[in-house]
Amino acid sequence: MDDKIPATEIVKRTWSEGIWNFLFQDSELQQGKKAVLVVLATDRNVPEFAAMAREFKAVEKELDEIHNIKIFFEDHPGGLLHEKFAVPAQAFRWFLVDIQGNEVGESDKPISVTEVMLRLKGDRSFQNAGDKPSN
Repeated sequence: MDDKIPATEIVKRTWSEGIWNFLFQDSELQQGKKAVLVVLATDRNVPEFAAMAREFKAVEKELDEIHNIKIFFEDHPGGLLHEKFAVPAQAFRWFLVDIQGNEVGESDKPISVTEVMLRLKGDRSFQNAGDKPSN
């Protein structure tokens, strides 16, 4: 049985990984050494976006260096992260991706630092009704 991977799939995968590295400029993300929290909004004045920016920017360095969680904020639709996560122009949305590259949650309701840590450990008991856990 010959299980060749089509050349187009290799090109697509290579391009995707290259874009991921370019977007985040952090090879550790691609190597499975960091989890990622992406927070998206139409602009930085969206209340949920502003609240999460305040909470997470206060501990961003600690989350990155100690807990291996990178945080990215994008406050304009049509940006590369909006496209990567296929988010239409809407007020607010976040996505959480674990170290293995699995999406472990998304929502249009804010999430706290504590909830991010618990979710990455697999605890979903705190989940909001609007959350969409990924299996």
